[in-house]
Amino acid sequence: MGSPTFGPFATTGIVVWAGWLLAAVVHVLAPAWWGRGAIGLALLLTGAVVPVAALFELPRPYLFVLLPQAALGLLALAIPTHMMRRHRLMPLAIAPAAALIAVGGLTGKSAWFYRFSYGAAILPETGAVLLLTAMLAAAVLSLRGDVRGLWALLVLLTPVGLLALYPLAENIAPVVGAGYADFRVATGTAAAIVILGGMTLAAAIAIRTRSSATAIAAAVAVHERCPTCGK
Repeated sequence: MGSPTFGPFATTGIVVWAGWLLAAVVHVLAPAWWGRGAIGLALLLTGAVVPVAALFELPRPYLFVLLPQAALGLLALAIPTHMMRRHRLMPLAIAPAAALIAVGGLTGKSAWFYRFSYGAAILPETGAVLLLTAMLAAAVLSLRGDVRGLWALLVLLTPVGLLALYPLAENIAPVVGAGYADFRVATGTAAAIVILGGMTLAAAIAIRTRSSATAIAAAVAVHERCPTCGK
């Protein structure tokens, strides 16, 4: 008896991944509002695949795969409306490398993990690459006095953590007395990643807001001083 399939594909994930590929193409070729619509559609497909697969008893991607897709998709909604042409073309430069990695990960021995394990044989490695890239960008931009890279790094911490959710849950399981990374452990780990990432970002925003308010108050105080006596 063979494993259940979705037509010629292993799971209904093909619908989700087709949606994200479409969003990338639309982002490159079409106006920004079309791109956001395509991202919204891909997010809808990502969320809908779970109840639809359960309703019709179809194989679906593991939540370890869907969660980081959704997190990165939500961040993509914040893409500026007006972008330079070369910035919009960046997905085309990354696509060949991503395709080669995907082909390598879904063939040979790695295909076993894709089909029968947690379905994310290359996700932790992808998260590591994303984290290192964000750190490098933050360091380079900081040398120029530009803090945008640091903000990007803070925003990406949660998606990077979700990409590494499975190995993190496996390491946490023995600590909480579980034999393996079951649903309870995985859910708790995912919640901890989201909470810690959100708290870190919120703290950074609060610090920046307070610093800006202090700077504005100081500027107003200096402006209001008497030019003769300095009081």
